[in-house]
Amino acid sequence: MVPANPTAGAITILSRIRSARLNPYIVSARPGSARGMTFEWFGYWTPWLNRNSFLLQDEGNQLNPGFKVEQIKSEDIEFHFEDVTEDAIKIHENTDATVVMVNQPWNQGFSLDSRFIKSNDPRSMSSLFYAFLELAKHLQK
Repeated sequence: MVPANPTAGAITILSRIRSARLNPYIVSARPGSARGMTFEWFGYWTPWLNRNSFLLQDEGNQLNPGFKVEQIKSEDIEFHFEDVTEDAIKIHENTDATVVMVNQPWNQGFSLDSRFIKSNDPRSMSSLFYAFLELAKHLQK
């Protein structure tokens, strides 16, 4: 799994967050059976991230979007980056977090009324960098 490339801008953003001495949570709905591969992948691309910041399932072989909701609520996460529309809806409906959408081909045309940030820049496709820029603009208001 390590050869899989990160989303455009992800390493840049995580590096800047590291420089600011922030420790973001990494929340995933991946099954517990993928936990080892997840740590291997992040360890390869971002070895500086603290493993305690990863909120991953411990067991099971199924994706569990509800796990994301539980973790976002329990850690009182204010902003969550997402690219899956169904997960964004569940997070929006069941937490107080603002969803920052990472544009992907499968989520075009998707929007929520409130607590939702999404770039309209045509260069933002598959780019965590542009999603982060939209969050920065939102925070400056």
